[in-house]
Amino acid sequence: MGGVLLAEQSAIKMVLSGCSHDQRMAGVLCGSRVVEPASNVVSMAASAKPTKSEIARAAHLRDTLNQHNERYFTHDSPDVSDAEYDELKRELIALEAKHPSLITLDSPTAQVGELSPRLPR
Repeated sequence: MGGVLLAEQSAIKMVLSGCSHDQRMAGVLCGSRVVEPASNVVSMAASAKPTKSEIARAAHLRDTLNQHNERYFTHDSPDVSDAEYDELKRELIALEAKHPSLITLDSPTAQVGELSPRLPR
C-alpha cells in the first residue's frame, strides 16, 4: 500500500508543480486543471482507487490523443475534428481529476506543447 500512496503523491506533485503555493491553497485553475486546495488533493489521492476499466480507458485515451497529436503536429495531417479531440481530452482530464494515480508523464494533459520539427533546436 505504501508504494501506491507514494505513486499517487508523486502524481499530485506533478499536477501541482506548475502552480504557485497561493494558487494551490486557493484551489484555482492552474494549467488545464482545477486544482483543489492542497489538503483536499492529498486526501483525494489517498482514497481514489480506479477500476480496471478506468485504468484501461485512461491508457487508451492517452495513446489515442498522443497519436492524434503526432498526426496533427508532426505530419500536419489531423484525422479527427477539433471537437472530437477536445471531447477525448476532456474525458481524460476528468478521469485524471477523479483518480490522480492515473496521471502519467506522457499524458497529453500534462504537455504544454511540442517543438515543430521544422524549427531549429
